[in-house]
Amino acid sequence: MRGLGDHLSIGERIAFYRKRRGYTQEVLAGLVGRSTDWLAKAETGRRQPPRIDMLAELARVLRVPLGDLIGQPDLMEDDKQQDDVPAVRDALMSPRRLSRLLFGPQAEAQLPMPGPVRPMVERSWDEYQAGRLGNVVAALPGLLQTAQELEDRAARSGEERRDCWAVSARAHHLAATTLAKVGESDISWLAAERAMRAADESGDPLVLASAARSGTHALLANGRYDDAMELGETTATWLKTRIAEDDPEALSLLGMIYLRAAIAAARHQDRGTATNLLGRAETLANRLGSDGNHWQTSFGPTNVVLHKLSAELDLDNVSYVVENGQVDVDHMPAERGVSHRIDYARALTLAGRGDDAFTELRTAESKSPQLVRNNPEYGRRCGISSSSRPCRAALVRPRCSSWRSDARRCSESVSTKTRGMLGVVGTGAGGVESLRTELVEPALERGWRVAVTLTPTAGAWLRAIGEFEKLEELTRLPVRDTPRLPGEVRPHPPVDCFVVAPASANTVAKLATGIADNQALTQVGEAIGTLGVPVVVFPRINAAHARHPAWRRHIETLREADVRLVYGQEVWPLYEPREGAAGRGLPWGAVLDAVEEAIR
Repeated sequence: MRGLGDHLSIGERIAFYRKRRGYTQEVLAGLVGRSTDWLAKAETGRRQPPRIDMLAELARVLRVPLGDLIGQPDLMEDDKQQDDVPAVRDALMSPRRLSRLLFGPQAEAQLPMPGPVRPMVERSWDEYQAGRLGNVVAALPGLLQTAQELEDRAARSGEERRDCWAVSARAHHLAATTLAKVGESDISWLAAERAMRAADESGDPLVLASAARSGTHALLANGRYDDAMELGETTATWLKTRIAEDDPEALSLLGMIYLRAAIAAARHQDRGTATNLLGRAETLANRLGSDGNHWQTSFGPTNVVLHKLSAELDLDNVSYVVENGQVDVDHMPAERGVSHRIDYARALTLAGRGDDAFTELRTAESKSPQLVRNNPEYGRRCGISSSSRPCRAALVRPRCSSWRSDARRCSESVSTKTRGMLGVVGTGAGGVESLRTELVEPALERGWRVAVTLTPTAGAWLRAIGEFEKLEELTRLPVRDTPRLPGEVRPHPPVDCFVVAPASANTVAKLATGIADNQALTQVGEAIGTLGVPVVVFPRINAAHARHPAWRRHIETLREADVRLVYGQEVWPLYEPREGAAGRGLPWGAVLDAVEEAIR
């Protein structure tokens, strides 16, 4: 959709390609294992954009590059346009690359030597790490042409053969990584394939390991997470038997292979594999002892921490990233530091801290405007769709006179106008099966972020009907129905308001008497005693419950504790057991209205 759909959101892009493929919403939803309602809301922006692994699946079914669903960036310098990606494509697709026999050799005297070319390639690598992507893209056509000529020299010069192929591998690796960074996922794979072939010919295990990183970058950019994991693990297994045990260059390359494979596992929602690979990388970083930059890897203890945070974000552990995301990255290359700040800004946005997220993005922009603008993850991770690009311009070009007002509008866009974190607690009472459609989705539409906790009975019910997983997909947070183990991170961010709906008679009694024998009661009981955290409760009871001698005392106790009750004949008329109208709906609107009143 190059040049056609820059104004479209991710959902609108999905709809565009669905219609072009001739699929109805029902057909496409079925092909990716989701409901028609889910797809309709994703396409119209009534729910958050799908997770990256689901976007990859949609791209596979629709047969389009993942980058086309996320949206292609515009490669722009601060003061002048330097978009030479078409020239990079031409260099990679030159017909001379197809056959030396057909096109014939060039005169040997005209072919470059590897010695003078190597520092040119390494200077462009330095530009890449410094975040000057426009300079790198402008240099790539010439570097790739020179790399092809080095390969021609290698074909006729046994003495310099290995060096020629090694320099070519580095040039093509740079091309693949840069193209993946700016969203050109299709040709990034072509460059990665050329890098791997040249590295094979060089016979140098370190050159091959470095080139394999370009393959993982390209596969990740194309949403091929299984393939990226396979490449990373195969490379690591092969490299371990061919390197000196304490060679810092080898340790750095092997560590980065583990880190890239861990990110692939996380995007595939494979926590166990991601954790294992991160642990292996951490062991190597500890052996290395400090942060380094061998082979432009930025590998060391800090980079392991940054990749762990990125993996946890892909695994939807937002609270962990918020709690641990303030990492000192000023000593790291700009490319690595900016990528982390974008991840951290995304987590802050999801936690309802839009102003803090905006501050992180401003800091990232000050380090490298191009990396912020051209990161394909930027819009998806920070909740900014392509349709808000005027606002993005305000973020990355703060020199205009109306910068402060534009920046504030951008901050509101980043925060998706969130009102805070709403803790929704469901119990084993009738109507809990509608929790997602009648309470969580409307709360999200009102601007809340939502974290759901269930009593064990409610958890079992919703698992049985498939609602448990749908709630996790919708809220992008784990649904809790069991306590966490000692040492485990908190799976939910701090909550600004709790709502217990529907609350069974048993739950109301336990809240009133201070009994906390499950995770839901523990959270709400603590909130009742916490200043500044309002609690709303809707007792879903019948007339018999209300006549119990202890019931009135329970209600009075909760009211004395400033719990806001959605209770009374005007909102929920009480009937005798099994005499109420079958299937009558719960007063969900009144429950949400009570939440609004409680937070004023």
